[in-house]
Amino acid sequence: MDNIEWLWGRWLKIMLKGLYVLGPMFFVFWIVKPKWFSEFRIKQPVDKKPLFLKELLLTMLGLSVYLIPLYLMMALQVKFGYTKMYMDPNKYGKFYFYFSFVLFAIVVDTWFYWIHRGMHTIPLLMKFHKTHHKSYNINPLTSYSFHFGEAILNMLSYAFFVLVIPFHPAVLLFFGTMGILYNGYIHLGYDIPEKWRGYFPPLKIMYSARQHAIHHHEYAHNYAVYFRFWDKVMGTEKLEPRAK
Repeated sequence: MDNIEWLWGRWLKIMLKGLYVLGPMFFVFWIVKPKWFSEFRIKQPVDKKPLFLKELLLTMLGLSVYLIPLYLMMALQVKFGYTKMYMDPNKYGKFYFYFSFVLFAIVVDTWFYWIHRGMHTIPLLMKFHKTHHKSYNINPLTSYSFHFGEAILNMLSYAFFVLVIPFHPAVLLFFGTMGILYNGYIHLGYDIPEKWRGYFPPLKIMYSARQHAIHHHEYAHNYAVYFRFWDKVMGTEKLEPRAK
């Protein structure tokens, strides 16, 4: 019973995070749609209606899968005393504490790039990924609209991190929200012009909503989630859609 209550509580927290983060983004950009936002709308090459209800249900499923590494971590800690989580931020030093946030993003981004690229070349994985690519007119509800198989594969980077790399719970708390926020952003369907990124250098290394919109229509480009590094190195980056 305790395990069921624990899972229910964690599931509810994940759903509420999704609601609080993706809900306002969807409401403002897709329901209210102020006119001055129109200049930031990413052109959709394929004129298909959004699949709001289907995407919402699949996103709830996709977010639910992230219970697996959390439950696995809890089960190993309770039954075997195994854990890589530490509570004292000074245990490994302040540098490592802050670096672990960057390390988490690198691990997730690297895993996502390569498994995502595999989903466009390996037949079985392509079947999983086909569900996500049914969304052409992407919006915040598309963020975790995955086939169950794809959701499991995406989650494995989280499982690897919490089971292998020492981490403070602040890392998971931060990325529990940051991951949803960034996925909502890259599926927003709106973005600032690429040339504006030059005014704020850190944005030059970050993966953008424009790049992900291109990926949803052209498939062979832009496989990352947080950073542009792997797409640049592997020659899969594209910043502008092909002409209509």
